[in-house]
Amino acid sequence: MSEKSDRDRQRYADDPEYRERRLASINAWRDANKDEINARRRLRWATDPDYRERQLAPYRGGYWRERDLMRHYGITLADYNALVARQKGRCALCKKTSTRRLCVDHCHRSGLVRRLLCQRCNCALGLLDDNARLLRGGASYVSRDWKPKSRPPGKPGRKKRR
Repeated sequence: MSEKSDRDRQRYADDPEYRERRLASINAWRDANKDEINARRRLRWATDPDYRERQLAPYRGGYWRERDLMRHYGITLADYNALVARQKGRCALCKKTSTRRLCVDHCHRSGLVRRLLCQRCNCALGLLDDNARLLRGGASYVSRDWKPKSRPPGKPGRKKRR
């Protein structure tokens, strides 16, 4: 690199006012030439397969999935796949296999991963705030023996609205 480039890079790193002016200049140029920049990128996308492949590479091979699993739950894709294998691809709650990817269930207090759940079970737990009391109450409510109320003789049933 040239001496001027080294000085410029050092000034950019050391001088916040200079850095702010440079960034403002770059952003202004980008805003003024947005259409031209986009046209060039579209043309390159259409004509250069290597460029297209480089742009798509981060989205292939589970890169983003791996990153999200690590960021949110502290597990790798291999850990997730091991959980899926251990659960035989079934939800830990309803024991059904899902056509969609299983969700990672975790404790919101400790951050520890519990098991994998299907979308429905994960939403149900989330809506009940992972509260065991509410879950037991819901189970009790659902398992009650509901009997239709009998009507007094001679009293007609309620008419349906149209």
